[in-house]
Amino acid sequence: VAGTNPLIIKTIGDVTIGGTIDLNGGNGANSSGGTVGAAGTAGPGGYIGGTASVGTFGGTGGQPTSTTGGGGGGYGGRYTAGTGGGGAHGGNGGMGSDGGEGGEYASGGTAYTVVAGGSGGGGGGAKTQIGYTSGAGGPGGGGGGYIQILSGNTITHSGTINANGGTGGNGGTTSGGLPAAKGGGGAGGRIHLAAVSSITNSGTLNANGGTGGGGGGGGRIVLQDSDGVYGSCGRFRRRRRRRKNPNWLYLWRGRSRRRRRRIH
Repeated sequence: VAGTNPLIIKTIGDVTIGGTIDLNGGNGANSSGGTVGAAGTAGPGGYIGGTASVGTFGGTGGQPTSTTGGGGGGYGGRYTAGTGGGGAHGGNGGMGSDGGEGGEYASGGTAYTVVAGGSGGGGGGAKTQIGYTSGAGGPGGGGGGYIQILSGNTITHSGTINANGGTGGNGGTTSGGLPAAKGGGGAGGRIHLAAVSSITNSGTLNANGGTGGGGGGGGRIVLQDSDGVYGSCGRFRRRRRRRKNPNWLYLWRGRSRRRRRRIH
């Protein structure tokens, strides 16, 4: 899927998905020497990675205004070069080093009402060395995109939908051979499937955060039908199960499968 806007499909009939749909964020390009690599492009509906540094701080990853946080840029210095923090979405982004704070998840809106993909990872800090040309930091990875498919009857999914965050780029080196810092990973995006009747899933849904100086937070995956709402963070591969309570929401946040929270 190309473009910058979220992909939203609405139909009154049945929907069958059997192929592969990719809305991944782009990887940050590796910097070379003092030349900064390009920041990771955003998946459709996601946010761009932060620019790398040739001086002090790397750039903050792109982010929505109120729902998630972009990764912080790492600090560039003579003795240390800070890695970029990871972007946030379903969970917080991983911490970088020396100023590269991870993006912080903000709970504005529910998992299935906010139309936004993942935030970008922060750019890495430059490396300086007395008597030599500085090395440029690595750029952040782009955030995964957003896809919403709404059916007036049923959805049958047996394929693969990807909305993963991009990997942070490597830093360049000083002319004396010292490496600059890596950019942060982009956060996973958002996958929302909703059907008036039922959803049958035997495929794979991925919204993982990208790796980097600080790893990107997991995205959001939501399946919503007449039985209620099932939500996950990162990766989902499970056949449909019936829920007795249509108002029950089960949601994973962050990259860790041990952190679980019920929301009513």
